Amino acid sequence: MTSKTLMVIILFVINFRMCCTKQYDKYTLFSVKPTTKEQLQFLQNCALQKYFDVKFWNKPHKLNNEVQMMLDTNEIELFSYRAQNLSLKPTIITDNVQKIFDRQTISKYLGFRRNDTFDWKSFYALEDIYTWLKDLSTKYEKQVVLESIGKSNEGRDIYSLAVRKVQGDKEIVIVEGGAHGNEWISVAFVTYLIHQLLESDNHEDVKLKRIAGRYHWYLIPVLNPDGYEYNQKTDRMWRKNRRQIRGKYVGVDLNRNFEYRFGKFDTSTDANDY
Repeated sequence: MTSKTLMVIILFVINFRMCCTKQYDKYTLFSVKPTTKEQLQFLQNCALQKYFDVKFWNKPHKLNNEVQMMLDTNEIELFSYRAQNLSLKPTIITDNVQKIFDRQTISKYLGFRRNDTFDWKSFYALEDIYTWLKDLSTKYEKQVVLESIGKSNEGRDIYSLAVRKVQGDKEIVIVEGGAHGNEWISVAFVTYLIHQLLESDNHEDVKLKRIAGRYHWYLIPVLNPDGYEYNQKTDRMWRKNRRQIRGKYVGVDLNRNFEYRFGKFDTSTDANDY
């Protein structure tokens, strides 16, 4: 393969990523703090999302709690005018949300022979995380059991890795991450915890050694593989799982779908809501 051909392939991959990934360079991220009932009602009003292209990073549900929200930059002036009438003062965090997303790098895991290429200085694609888990099940075969506990709507495995440092009856701890496709840090936390538990025998931290052997651990790094995959490859703001209804892709917020206080906080009946 010539260097010219390689350059063409690289450019194609870059262009393919740019054309297929939704960009947020024209969005502004800002924070507001509702201190009156009227201000809170203004932010909670369904009409706000109807007339403005607004996406809440944390939804308004309580007075004096900071609310972070993303808005089309072209709509900032009109929104600020309406907010000013209520003495609500938005503070701009960044006028280009895409710059924040671009700093979140995705590294490549090079496999069992290069186990050190999986670390916690950056993030990883679903395929690399699953390869890393499979490599761990081989390296620590006496302590680890890796199994698929089910399939996602789009047919991806949902893997659980069981860590049993000591045999016998023990209390069970279940830790899951990645319920929200856009929260990469929760996936990174669970993989980091897996690493710490498996390496606890070589660690100087006595408490870590004790807790690693006290329980049987079941760790699920990516509970929502469809949402995680779609978030990384198509839309960095996508949060829910993925399912197709009458030819249209929608989803549900997995941790808002338990029987306990169903539909109580931060929920929406809009299938297209982030």
